[in-house]
Amino acid sequence: MNSKILIILLSLSGMSLLAQHSVKRLPAPINSDMYDEICPVMSYGEEYLFYTKVGSPDFVKILVENGEDKYATLSKEDYNQRLKHIYSLISGKSVVDPSKTTFNQDVWYSRVNGTKINYPVHPGTPINNALPNSICSNYNMDNTFVVINQFGAEGGMSTGFSKVIFNKNETFSFPISIEIKDLELTGSDINLAMSTDAQHIFLAMNAKDSFGDQDIYISIKILENIYSRPINLGRQINTKFREATPYISQDRTKLYFSSDRPGGVGGMDIYVCDRLDYSYKKWSQPRLIGQPINSTADDSHPYITMDSDQIYFSTNRDGSSDIYTARLIRDTILENEIKVNIKTINGTSQKPMAAMIEWGAGYEGGYDDFFNTRDGKLVYTIKDTEPIKFMARNRSLKSQIELIDPLELSMKGINEVDLILTMTKSGNPKIEVKRKVPTQEIVSEFDGIERDLVANKKILLKNIKFVRSTPDILEESFPALEALAFVLIRRSDLQLRIEGHTDNVGNKELLLKLSQDRADAIKRILIKKGAMESQIKTKGYGHTRPLNGNRNETERKANRRVEITILDQKDN
Repeated sequence: MNSKILIILLSLSGMSLLAQHSVKRLPAPINSDMYDEICPVMSYGEEYLFYTKVGSPDFVKILVENGEDKYATLSKEDYNQRLKHIYSLISGKSVVDPSKTTFNQDVWYSRVNGTKINYPVHPGTPINNALPNSICSNYNMDNTFVVINQFGAEGGMSTGFSKVIFNKNETFSFPISIEIKDLELTGSDINLAMSTDAQHIFLAMNAKDSFGDQDIYISIKILENIYSRPINLGRQINTKFREATPYISQDRTKLYFSSDRPGGVGGMDIYVCDRLDYSYKKWSQPRLIGQPINSTADDSHPYITMDSDQIYFSTNRDGSSDIYTARLIRDTILENEIKVNIKTINGTSQKPMAAMIEWGAGYEGGYDDFFNTRDGKLVYTIKDTEPIKFMARNRSLKSQIELIDPLELSMKGINEVDLILTMTKSGNPKIEVKRKVPTQEIVSEFDGIERDLVANKKILLKNIKFVRSTPDILEESFPALEALAFVLIRRSDLQLRIEGHTDNVGNKELLLKLSQDRADAIKRILIKKGAMESQIKTKGYGHTRPLNGNRNETERKANRRVEITILDQKDN
């Protein structure tokens, strides 16, 4: 999506950008399947993660004009009409539903404790209101941030940027306007990144002298809260395509940005270049940050932690835009060798087939080596941490390409992989892994689910918890879901129906929809973890199949459940 906001990254120089790994989607409820989450920014001490939620009906509805809150004084219909009018003026076209536009943006934040990100907080005014709101950059090396737009004390909004202070009691100061001289735009999109010394602003925008859809500019501090006219950084960085979401590293030697220029992986990709002199006008040739952070989807808005080993970024690779994280520095030593048991089969007969097996660097073009197998078998031993890809050929037939990241496998305790290369035009790849030392929590869940499924036609899926009244799955549910995914990967013959149930409190149609949405959410996670879509069906029963009479909270809690039914062929 084309965001109206941008973020600054705090990074150290000298960072390795080779073969990133551990790409993970932040869990619910930070990310959601229904709305976009974009633009991660951390506090300077990295105790808090801020981000922006887009298009959610749960936005702060305060709308102050001439000192009067229109949400409090107008009827619901008149308020919605007023909001439609304002959003239509902002977007330059008619807006039917203000809550669903990309201009409906609110700031959220979560406290960070080590590797754990706590439940998010949705603050009210003055950081949020019914107008577009987003933290888009750090400001200096404290808990001051740059936010989009400028706001008057009596209400109203104008284009530009402001700075706010995030106080120790987790409240925000009222935004103070930042002036950028002669800021002339030819479109509504503008992104900003502030250097950590607050001396330079990097802007991505479309102006009269832009080479393409959007270019990156620099503005220099003149006085407190006043910056110079933006200057185009030139063709060393900008192209006739779109350059967006700039970030300047903590030591101000590296500039990161996203672009859809040719030569990328696909969509918007994240690039980095080096500052070559003191003037901020000479930069090295931009280079891709690497895969799998860059993908065939849109990847943008990076934020790098101060140890240079963690990146947060926005991507829509799974549909809606979500916030992901990954490690940047790849370990060079593999703790244990990994054995890959390769089998090549004919996709029609499903029997072993002679083939030429090729392999090479995982995220690079071409293959470095090959082996001709007569019996369709090869044992390949991986001894270092670099990702590697495999493919098989036999005359006009070829298999799917399978990529193996040994460091990812090692981190999960896996030291042996069974890899089937199916030689058809499309193929249906399936990797079965032998885990060396899975976590005890997952082992017990795994054993329990598989044992119950074998013994019964229907089981209760335990330890699955949702955000109240939503289909968003809480992080504490993931071990049980991972265990179920392991069962489905191991037992490809199994076909299940995920069944959602609720208590009887609330609108019956909404309860039915909620139960279906929750079952669908579980299915999506299982597929992401390796299960096949054809193995899983879903059904929401709402309040219609209670276990008891819903007479008290204990009984109602028992009725709020997820069950699994084993399907026979006749059930499909």
